[in-house]
Amino acid sequence: MAEDKGKQAVSPQSLLRVGAGTRAMKPWKPPEEDWIKVNVDGAFVEQTGKTGVGVAIRDHKGTVLLSAWMVVHDARLAEEVEAQACREG
Repeated sequence: MAEDKGKQAVSPQSLLRVGAGTRAMKPWKPPEEDWIKVNVDGAFVEQTGKTGVGVAIRDHKGTVLLSAWMVVHDARLAEEVEAQACREG
């Protein structure tokens, strides 16, 4: 059973699901040397109201310096969740 914190089991099959609202994955491009890159994304499932944001910060070698995620409560639109992702990044 999923908790309010957004923790739930992930299976390889759930990672491979493709459906409405998914985007084609582009290869990650590293920043220039001596720079870091902050990537953010938001997710919103309209049918269930489940939401979340994720942040990943990596250096020019692709080393993850920080990664984080959180559940967004009371969001009504995907755009709200995407804006929260930008704010958290």
